[in-house]
Amino acid sequence: MALVVVSDKRYVNRSKAMISLNSKLKRIVMNKTTREMMIEQYKKEFEHVLLLRDPDIDNVFWIRPVEPDQEGARQLNSTSGSTRLISCSLLLHELNWQSTKTESFPISWDPENLAFKVDITKKGGEEKID
Repeated sequence: MALVVVSDKRYVNRSKAMISLNSKLKRIVMNKTTREMMIEQYKKEFEHVLLLRDPDIDNVFWIRPVEPDQEGARQLNSTSGSTRLISCSLLLHELNWQSTKTESFPISWDPENLAFKVDITKKGGEEKID
């Protein structure tokens, strides 16, 4: 006899540095692992970010932790002790985002731009229908 863990698909990526794009609410959702990685790179706690794009690169955006007085800074909203949300309606429009699902993507540190890079062509988790 072999025992297996029974787990919802939504918990599969909890230990990976991921963000989710919630199409219905027009929000970026950062999990605990992502937030911890961002704090480690930024070297301190933060509650504001910049959403950045390069118009010459399709399907990619960056998230940079910043101080609250930085022009264009967006405040992170808390949903729980560790999960954070970022309003991203304009970003989704600029990315020509067409999905109606919540989709997850890996996030990685980009030392050249001092920000965290997200490539929306590289899905990294279970898709959820909203």
